[in-house]
Amino acid sequence: MNDTIAAPITPLVTAPVITVRVSGSGALKVFSAMRLSGGGVPDPIPNMMKRYIFQSEKDGIRDDVLAVYFKAPHSYTGEDVVEISFHGNPVIVTSALGALYDMGIRRAEPGEFSRRAFLNGKMDLTQAEAVQELISAGTETGARHAYGQLDGEVRRKLDEMKDCLLDIKAVIEARLDFPDEDTGEDDGEIIAGVKDILEECKSLLMAYRCLRTHRRGFTVVIAGKPNVGKSSLLNALLREERAIVSDVPGTTRDYIKEDLYLGTVPVQIVDTAGVRESGDYLESEGVKRSRSKIESADLVLVVLDLSGVLDDNDARILDMTEGCERIIIGNKSDVYSPSGFVPADILVSAAENSNIDKLIELIKEKTGVLDSDKISGVVSVTERHAHGLRVIAGVLSSLLEDFSGRPLDMAAMDIDRCVSQFEEITGEKYTEEVLDRVFSRFCIGK
Repeated sequence: MNDTIAAPITPLVTAPVITVRVSGSGALKVFSAMRLSGGGVPDPIPNMMKRYIFQSEKDGIRDDVLAVYFKAPHSYTGEDVVEISFHGNPVIVTSALGALYDMGIRRAEPGEFSRRAFLNGKMDLTQAEAVQELISAGTETGARHAYGQLDGEVRRKLDEMKDCLLDIKAVIEARLDFPDEDTGEDDGEIIAGVKDILEECKSLLMAYRCLRTHRRGFTVVIAGKPNVGKSSLLNALLREERAIVSDVPGTTRDYIKEDLYLGTVPVQIVDTAGVRESGDYLESEGVKRSRSKIESADLVLVVLDLSGVLDDNDARILDMTEGCERIIIGNKSDVYSPSGFVPADILVSAAENSNIDKLIELIKEKTGVLDSDKISGVVSVTERHAHGLRVIAGVLSSLLEDFSGRPLDMAAMDIDRCVSQFEEITGEKYTEEVLDRVFSRFCIGK
């Protein structure tokens, strides 16, 4: 981290303003390419924005800019930082970046500014990840929780859990060091403490599943054989006529994508071609695409026709979706013929708009969508955090299953393993491989 780096921190596209960040011990060198707008040599004062003229010596391109100097360690990265705002012409900014590179300033890698902020102690790893979460949040709920993570709420929660484990470990070690003395703690109190931490882990993992949906939305695929009412169901969910409904099987030859919201959560709903054996090329191609959509869906709505009996095509779609998160829907309840029909998760009539609201509630339940008031106090965690919490939960579950028969020194080792996992989540312990994986998701300039 001894070198100085630069990159646009706003998109390098035509815009009102494009801002370039320079970070490192040589950041002040950029002022050698600038002059005060009224003439004279720049004398930058920390935290004071001034107007300058930036000139690229090689091609002579000039621009009126605003620049501000942040003196280390009081900057985003903890290093000397200069941020320059150009008029939003990519030609001008590309020329300016060339001038900076000629000074020996290096082009920043994706996520390198945030990586330096982490390494310089300006934020922990959960906060660094929150930068990307905040940028990529697709919903208001996702943005609010990403900011909570950036504000340190995840770190505070994990530190609280880790401290509880360290207290438990101190009791265990006291009993190991002084086996003949009464430490004031029995097995029941230790077990209760471990159970509390395990429940906290489970709660965070449940919140992860819920908030993952609220951050990015999800995809629902409607699947079934031809003419079971998939297009009618799509129209019923959308509350409008968007898909063509026909009594002729095979009308939908390709998938149809539409968007709706469940509360504040964006949902992409896909009506697929009916799945059946067919010699028609176009229909067969539609079935192939349906399979692909089913495999990538967050939830599959398997539609069966209540007015008839199940056949091989129904069995095929049920087998195809057996490993998926799914809801089996019996459609056409207005003409229900019970003979030969297997129980479904819910019965609806898409044509009569019957039970659609209950279906929507079932979709919410299956995908973890909660009302905004129920998730306002939930702590947000990422997939990396969730992986670590699953490891901790597994170790603690194993410890509880055999606590009475497990030697105390082994129990202490289990606690150590969990504490170490907490420290890996927050970045107190890290490897370059972990940092590479975290920051490779970032865009250049962040």
